[in-house]
Amino acid sequence: MNEQSRPIQIRVGVVDDVFAPPNLSSVRTHNLEEFLDAVDEHDLGEVLHRIVGAEQLDASAVTDIQIGSLFEHKKAFQTISREFELLFGDFQNRKNDLKAIVAGIEKFPNAKISTYDSQKAIEEESNHLHVVFLDYQLAGGPEEAREVAKQLYSQHRAFIFLMSDQAATSDKEEGFRKDLKLLRGFFRYCPKASLKDAETVERNLLFVPTDIEICRLIHELVEGLEVTLGGNIESLDASQVSSSRPVPGQAVRRFMSVLRDMPLQDYATLCELTLYDVGFPLGDYIRRLLGAFLVDQVFRSQNVSNSLRQLDSTRFTEFLPVVSQPSESLKEIYAASLAEPIANPWGSHPWEGEGDEESREASDGE
Repeated sequence: MNEQSRPIQIRVGVVDDVFAPPNLSSVRTHNLEEFLDAVDEHDLGEVLHRIVGAEQLDASAVTDIQIGSLFEHKKAFQTISREFELLFGDFQNRKNDLKAIVAGIEKFPNAKISTYDSQKAIEEESNHLHVVFLDYQLAGGPEEAREVAKQLYSQHRAFIFLMSDQAATSDKEEGFRKDLKLLRGFFRYCPKASLKDAETVERNLLFVPTDIEICRLIHELVEGLEVTLGGNIESLDASQVSSSRPVPGQAVRRFMSVLRDMPLQDYATLCELTLYDVGFPLGDYIRRLLGAFLVDQVFRSQNVSNSLRQLDSTRFTEFLPVVSQPSESLKEIYAASLAEPIANPWGSHPWEGEGDEESREASDGE
């Protein structure tokens, strides 16, 4: 993404439960017990009562709200700062890591950042998000992250960076993406440890297309194809494909799998192969390419190819001569093979004249 071609503004969302106050799941039970013992030993009952409404607490009865209130009153427990730091150390470290990540995003030109602490918070977002950094371990666990990813996919068509405190693994990345039928071209898995470095954040953001509309257009193409082919089509890895014993729905499942697995670089390559304004427009080129691939998937299974081979040597001796008109089915098949539907009005290539316009702009600049 070069300086001159960057969009006026890129809206970046960061979804992490660290933006919310800590709760019981943010602390360890033995650290909480040690903290409450220290409160008793240092006669801090009145302080505790002022903050949480009780002079004494049992670790088993502490609520999420009380944990959050304690975290906000660090200065009140300076005399037992060691126990306080042990209690909230893990949460504070996560919070510091996220601050570093957000600071790195802020350095990216034209980035406008919004933060969210839960699925509910991002559901209320009315503005379109272009890029989202999504924590894998939200308060509701990985399942909440999956629901957020589904929403981002359907409503925002956003480029998703899945973050985790754990090291990235290809199996985890692929499993998350394939389970939710996300497109590889708009999804990456990043360990938070690497994202604390501003340069790493910038390198990752450079994977986002300069023209944000590309995300929406490609998502809508893939979604439209899936709906047309039956909807809610499960993926099928190449290792599961069998020519001798085909899996039910094998052709469309493999077709959609390959389509979802295409990275953005592949679309850029196709754009080059269209030969610019002397070849097919990109949409028309993709239509022909994917059409040929789908046909190949349909007819490559052994049972279909065997049937066709047997038909090669078959000759009809009945029903001839035909005295009736060909059926509507045959007419439809022949029409599709002999002619192409006109999807758009006749006109020049969409890119025609762009080179001349760029030359004129360069000349004006000189």
